[in-house]
Amino acid sequence: MLPGRPGADTAAVPDAAGAVASRPGAAAPYPGFDGLRLLAALGVLLSHAFLIPTGAEHHDALVRQLGRIGYHGVYAFFIISGFLLARALAREPDALRFAVNRVLRIYPGLLACALVTAFVIGPLGSALPWLDYMMHPDARTYVLLTADCLCARGWLPGVFAYAGFDDMAGIVNGSLWSLSYEVLSYLLLLGLWLTLRSVRATVAAMALLCAATLALPLVHERLAGVAFTLPYFTGGLLMYAVQQRFGLQGLVAAGCAAVLALATHFGAGGLAFASLGAYLIVYLGTLPNPGSALAARVGDLSYGIYLYGWPVQQLIKQFTGTTNPWLMLALCVPAVWLLALLSFRLVERPALRLKAPLTALLRRAFEPADAAQRRAVRRASTVAFVAATGVVLLSPQALWWYVGSSLAAVAAASALAAALALATLRARTRWSLLRSGVR
Repeated sequence: MLPGRPGADTAAVPDAAGAVASRPGAAAPYPGFDGLRLLAALGVLLSHAFLIPTGAEHHDALVRQLGRIGYHGVYAFFIISGFLLARALAREPDALRFAVNRVLRIYPGLLACALVTAFVIGPLGSALPWLDYMMHPDARTYVLLTADCLCARGWLPGVFAYAGFDDMAGIVNGSLWSLSYEVLSYLLLLGLWLTLRSVRATVAAMALLCAATLALPLVHERLAGVAFTLPYFTGGLLMYAVQQRFGLQGLVAAGCAAVLALATHFGAGGLAFASLGAYLIVYLGTLPNPGSALAARVGDLSYGIYLYGWPVQQLIKQFTGTTNPWLMLALCVPAVWLLALLSFRLVERPALRLKAPLTALLRRAFEPADAAQRRAVRRASTVAFVAATGVVLLSPQALWWYVGSSLAAVAAASALAAALALATLRARTRWSLLRSGVR
């Protein structure tokens, strides 16, 4: 839709040791990313298998050695997203397609999960009688609140109200906290790209913003909607630039893994994961792995595992009262896997098939056929989108907190600006014709 600078991708080629490396300047698949996402989702599931039964994540020696596994799983998601989105903008510089693809990737699965949680899992885990639960207003508004804030704030009446662990009991789906960061990061990335019209410049701008959030408390406060995860998302973006310029090498990845292990051992693994971990993850993405082979057969279940893991584990805690993390993991994996499989087959995959037709439909509906009018509409909608994004992300009133409403406001502002630009251009054309007729 809008011009950009397509970048060359990189091909997987064997290095001297026979491993797969990459070189700049050729096209390449990334067969390992599906498996890495699956591993990240299972890491989150493992982390919560400790957190929900015991109230803490650090009781097991494995967790103590590897750090907060759940957070690192989330960070891996952000790194992969940053890399693939930079690559997508370079290959297909189309803002409308970018927006449609992101919405269809996030919202259908989330809404389905919210409905299942509210009207299937909720009644099973509630202390209220079934009819009282279904008539309670919070049961009916949970889905709308979840869709609007993309957060873990949604509450269901009497659900998971087990004794002890006050920080955990009653939290319906604690995994959802990261989705608002994810979607707002998409919004920031697209706004910068529309402003700069260059993937390389956009990556540089994101890196400067990330550095500012780390160094300046005021910037961190103003970008609170994305600041916590911005280092990892930016790490993925930077890895696209690194891969384009230098390629990827197995020896460098091994060195990153060694230094990252040391940093994690000494308690400095967080930011090290955003840089060294980003290189390692993207390099591993060039290699096939068993998780990717499994995903090729059954589908990408990582998002479904992430969405359904927490409420299923809470339900198990409600029924069994277990404090054994490994029993929790054994009980939850089959149920979560089944729900994730159903989510992918019945919701996510059908939604993703709508990407091309929905983009084409929106383009036919909102883009005029005349080239001059089309340029005017694009300029106006771009300016409105960037301005509205800035208001949402930088507002001291934290407008970003309700992500769904904010996205709707940004889309409405863009559409209104486009309509006004088109109406103005057509009015000027009519006036010019009228004046020519009078003369």
